[in-house]
Amino acid sequence: MARYLISFILLSFSVAVLHSESYKDFYKKIKENNKVIRIGEINKSIAEKNYEKDTILARTQYEKLTAEIAYITALSGYQDTVKAVHNEIFSRLLNTAIKQIEYQITDYEKRVAYLDYEYEKKLHQLSSANSVNMNEALISYRETELDLRQAEWEKTEALRIFLEYTGFEWSEDFLDVVGEYDYKKITEKSWTLQDPAVKKAGLQSELAEYAQKELPDNAAAYARQLAKMEYEKSLLQLEKARADSVLKYRTVIQELGFFTETLRLLKENIKAYEGELQEAAARYKKRIISEKEYVQKKMYSLTLQKNYYENLQKYMASLVSYVIGTDMEFDEVLK
Repeated sequence: MARYLISFILLSFSVAVLHSESYKDFYKKIKENNKVIRIGEINKSIAEKNYEKDTILARTQYEKLTAEIAYITALSGYQDTVKAVHNEIFSRLLNTAIKQIEYQITDYEKRVAYLDYEYEKKLHQLSSANSVNMNEALISYRETELDLRQAEWEKTEALRIFLEYTGFEWSEDFLDVVGEYDYKKITEKSWTLQDPAVKKAGLQSELAEYAQKELPDNAAAYARQLAKMEYEKSLLQLEKARADSVLKYRTVIQELGFFTETLRLLKENIKAYEGELQEAAARYKKRIISEKEYVQKKMYSLTLQKNYYENLQKYMASLVSYVIGTDMEFDEVLK
């Protein structure tokens, strides 16, 4: 497994970034098994039918705007569902890989602890030295045994959760759908215009303006004042929705840039360390370095991989926010 993960990451250095079709196909398979996605799509279809019916039956502009607001609200809920599902898929997929790496690291830690214990035991036998160091080494070794059992449970649990959520047994092949995608960039203005929160606030402002204009000539003064305040409030809410949308856009773009650079540096470190690990293997074979030194280097190699996947999780979360925020599907946004 360790060799496979090393090969997988290094292979990504020399091949083109994964095509969106690979994730599209993967997502399509999951949709067939995931109830959350299916419920969300049914709710979206219901909202579309209700909007179509309410628009036909609407007799006033007020009723048309109300129907559109209800529809935008439903679409926003669906968008949140899709975002959550994509995040869960990437999170559980990468978390399963991370848990397997953690298990291997813990297994190596157990080996190092055992070697330390054997060293202290021989030292005690040869020199009749104080047994404190030997006993401490034994305790450390036993602690790593417990840690390994816990790591094994977490690995098994991650596999179970992935199966439960996706309907598929986890496989290293699924990692092929994760990578640093080359995404199409949209403008800040385009992002804001299609933001459901901005659309909804705009419609509510139109509704408040319409309600104010449609007041009868004999409406009480307090009713006119109230309608005016409602309209003024709606304009402020629209302004706030636009500002929030701009901040969201700038934040996600910044995050994508940061994590892209972070992943690039991590890949460089992994590639650079591969040569050092190969050299350590040769030196260990010739007994130039100890088994403990060699195992520690393998642990460090796995730690680099773990760091890569942990940052890849963050990158994918930002990418999901960006893609869903564009109101398009992954295959429409990713190059």
